[in-house]
Amino acid sequence: MMAPRSILLTLSLVGLAACDPDAAPHPAEQLTYWGDVYPILAARCHQCHLNGPSSYQPFFDGYEHVAQVAGSIAIAAGKREMPPWAVTSDGSCGEWDRAHWLGDDEIRVLEQWAASDLAEGERDDARSAGPEPAPLALRRVDAVIDPGVDYRPALGDSLHRCFRAELSLERAAYVTAFEVVPGNPRAVQHVSLYALDSDAAEEQVAALEQEDGEPGYHCFGGSRAPDSRLIGTWTWGEAAFRYPAGTGIRVEAGRSVVLQIHYNASGGSATPDPDRTRVELELAGRAREGRFVPLEVPGVSLPPGQELTSATALLGAPEAMDVHGVFPFMHSLGHSMLLLDGGGGCLAEVRHWHLYGHMRYYGYRAPLRLDAGDRLWLECGYDTRSRTEPTDAGESFGAEACRLQLYATAPE
Repeated sequence: MMAPRSILLTLSLVGLAACDPDAAPHPAEQLTYWGDVYPILAARCHQCHLNGPSSYQPFFDGYEHVAQVAGSIAIAAGKREMPPWAVTSDGSCGEWDRAHWLGDDEIRVLEQWAASDLAEGERDDARSAGPEPAPLALRRVDAVIDPGVDYRPALGDSLHRCFRAELSLERAAYVTAFEVVPGNPRAVQHVSLYALDSDAAEEQVAALEQEDGEPGYHCFGGSRAPDSRLIGTWTWGEAAFRYPAGTGIRVEAGRSVVLQIHYNASGGSATPDPDRTRVELELAGRAREGRFVPLEVPGVSLPPGQELTSATALLGAPEAMDVHGVFPFMHSLGHSMLLLDGGGGCLAEVRHWHLYGHMRYYGYRAPLRLDAGDRLWLECGYDTRSRTEPTDAGESFGAEACRLQLYATAPE
């Protein structure tokens, strides 16, 4: 099957759309903070930059503070680095739940206001902030993942750290929701949870913990343990994560879990403030068992010095499943990703990849059905201009990957 909608073509079309003279909104001098900018920030940004769990600066707590960083806001929005949402959510590729997505017209408002005299306008001019998703929260706390140690993150390998924690359960259960409670909110940027499903996995992690004399051990792409299984991921944007209704990830009694944390150097991890991040779990005795099914382009090898090069593969669904969402993953060279079905229908698209801000779960509004053997086209785009040697697949920071995990359950 040839990809009828490749990353190269998509990016070309995006570039042409950006030059469309008919796409210009009202002149910038008509824009004001209260009438045009505040509604966008309230709906898309306040969840982190005013009320968020990360306490991440800058704070959007009034006209004066927003005006001071208007240029930075426009740049981050224009590059789609913020809000931290990767998958295209304009209706052209999938229908997504709780999408923190800025429309092109909203981005143009932020850019044109930043380039103007930053008129404040009147508070009474503020329009409705729009449909901001209600914050997720746990209904109860049934168990807590706590590494039991304080850790002082710094630069280098210590920015990526894994910690083992006991999960004291009397019997197997299903994780239906979890909430990350950072010990150092400014430093903790991304968290992944892994279940250890065998004695070999437990022994491997115990050995890794002895590597450097610091709490936990260095890890980047995964837990570095065999028989480890992804439970879920979190990044700035929401304190809690809830699996699709009626589903959950099974965890076994008597097994440990690994808490993988990426610390953000610019957000406070280079300071001496220690961290002891905990994860609170909501459990159920019964649920439709969900799991993350990996799709991956094998043997990625990228030539150096290319503004855009790609890795592609025609894959098959390993079994029949209902797909509730996706978890994309590339490293620092990644730029874009595309998943198509056998008929060329778009299932997921990423046009602007940011490693830590976008490495998270994206849920469909309604599950998609795949039958065993259904064809799937996976394509990733990369910018390798910073490299002078080929870049191959691997789990180190300097390596690359083209991976998409499907959160799936058995068909109903």
